Amino acid sequence: MPLDFWDGLLESLAVMGAALAIMIVSLIATPFLGPLASVLFYGANGWLLGREFFSMAARRHLNSESAGALRQRLSFQVTGLGVMIAFLLSVPVLNIVVPVLAAAGFTHLFQLSQTSASDRRG
Repeated sequence: MPLDFWDGLLESLAVMGAALAIMIVSLIATPFLGPLASVLFYGANGWLLGREFFSMAARRHLNSESAGALRQRLSFQVTGLGVMIAFLLSVPVLNIVVPVLAAAGFTHLFQLSQTSASDRRG
């Protein structure tokens, strides 16, 4: 589905705002967490990466509201895959190809969700 320029710009600004808010909270909380700071780092980045990569894949087939509802219904899988992507992005040299793998992985997750939804209906 085509995305209007202004809708895309507003979505991008919302993503940037969410990322800034999460990272500021993470930065403030890190000194108090000690060794658990890495869990917060990968969890927060995994949530953000999962949210955006899944939205990118879903928006090609669904409108914004439907994509958001599906993302929330699959929140555990989306966040889990996002955390795996965050781990892979931490590996030097491998992090060059990870965005392509992430796009493929989230597209696959979206397609699986559509297949399982059609199986439940029919």
